Order: sequence, then C-alpha cells, then structure tokens
Amino acid sequence: MMVVCCSTETLFQRARLCKKPDMTSDNVHDEILRRMTPQQKLEAAARLYVAARQFKRASLVHFHPDWTAEQIDKALAGSFNSCR
Repeated sequence: MMVVCCSTETLFQRARLCKKPDMTSDNVHDEILRRMTPQQKLEAAARLYVAARQFKRASLVHFHPDWTAEQIDKALAGSFNSCR
C-alpha cells in the first residue's frame, strides 16, 4: 500500500495560494515549503523516500519477473545504498 499525500491543511494552503494572480506553481511550492516546520519537512522527506523505494521495487518486479524476493531485495538495497 502506497500513501504519498499532502495533509488536508497543505492542500487548502495550496488552493489559497493558487488564487493569487502572481503565484506560479513554483512559487506556490516554495511558499508551502517556507511555511512548513522542520518536523513537517522531515516527515515529507520520509514519505518521499518510502514512495521511491516502493516505485523502485515495483519496477524491479516488473522488469525482472523471474527474480526471487531475495534478488529483488538485494537489488533494491544496492540501488539505495549507492545514493549520496
């Protein structure tokens, strides 16, 4: 199960900001990040990391249907251990 979503509050913030005529999507994104607490930013980063691992696992399963779960886990670990 994959859950990557903004909080309802963040979605309402985005909707309010988008109504301003001088706000582009990049400006809206930047403003939302500025308004987030460090804890909220850390939680968002953690959700993105989990989602990235889930997408990578799904990709490995799709492109290597003959691989065992152990091979998938090893390739997945190798993909994320080499990131800096």
